[in-house]
Order: sequence, then structure tokens, then C-alpha cells
Amino acid sequence: MLRHRVMKKRKAKIIPRIRQAFRRLYPDLSIDDPMQCVRWANATCSVLRTFNIEALPVGGSMNWLAVPPHLDDGVSPTHFSYEFEPHSMQSQFAMFSGNLPEMHAWAYLPATDEIIDMTTRHLQVQCARIAPSMVWQADDPPDYLWARASRLPEGVYYTPDINATELLHGILIRMNRERSGGPKDASTDLTASYEAPKSP
Repeated sequence: MLRHRVMKKRKAKIIPRIRQAFRRLYPDLSIDDPMQCVRWANATCSVLRTFNIEALPVGGSMNWLAVPPHLDDGVSPTHFSYEFEPHSMQSQFAMFSGNLPEMHAWAYLPATDEIIDMTTRHLQVQCARIAPSMVWQADDPPDYLWARASRLPEGVYYTPDINATELLHGILIRMNRERSGGPKDASTDLTASYEAPKSP
């Protein structure tokens, strides 16, 4: 119980720092932009490093329950998803163009097997935009997700993929090189000191 309270206080301290880091790293972007999972993953990892917490930006698929089981008609989709499908024509075209295909990005803490996703508050907006025929009837997603990978909310799945993660790391390195405003700063931007991506 004591450890739970300590972790809760630590999270309450870290989350505002992550939002501050996003604003500092990407001043031209709004924190309300629902399309920035890559940058949120990067900002999250950079802040956790200042707390001596190892964190890796990870790419893959995400499925979040939008229609609870008792409302499932057995035909319509029940989850809002970002699916990494590298062999699809759309994905191949995106990667050939030097862009990311459909996928999701989040921060992963290997020491504690935890996931941090700062974009969950945008899922309903994204669902209405991407899948307008789906009516969100499940519980509202949290403002952010910070949970053990083995203890995610019911009906929620994060599936890391080494190929998606390699693509993510490549994009982050490129973004860092293209950023203006001075030299790389390893204390504020994880992409300043990338090594070969590790499998989560």
C-alpha cells in the first residue's frame, strides 16, 4: 500500500513534466492534436530519463474496447484500433515515401514492464474521425495510460512490433536532425543518443 502511494505521487509529478516537455520540444504543435503519438512517446521517454527511469519508444498495434460485450452484435467491430500491417499496400506506400504506416507509438519501461501512452484522451475523437460508423459505447478512456503491460484495462491491447519500433526510431532520429534551434541535447530529447532499437 505504501509503495502504491509512493508510485501514485511520483506519477503525479512526472505527468505534468511530460506535458511541459512536449510543449518545449514541439512549440509549434498543440497538446490537443490527436495525431502526435510519436512525439508524445519521445517526450515521455526524455522526461523519464531525467528521473533515471529507462524508457523506450515502442511502435506496434493498439486495440481499445469501444463496444462492451453486452452490446456486441457479433458482426460490427468492437475495438478502435491502430493496426500495424507492414505488408498492406497502404503501409508499403507510406514506408516507400519515408513516412510511418498506420501504427501506434508509446513509451515502454522494461524494468517494470509498464506502458505509458499520453494520447488515450484523444481516442474517442480519433474513433469518430477514422471510424465514423462506430459509436463509442464503452467507458471513456483515461486522460493517459500508465499501467503494467500484463494489467491493462479490460479489452485493451498493446502489441509491440520490432519492425514498427525500428521504423519509429528511424523517424525520431530524422525528426531530431531536422529540428531547428540549436544542437542536440541528450537531457531533453531521447533521439539525441539513440542506440540500436531493442525488442520490448
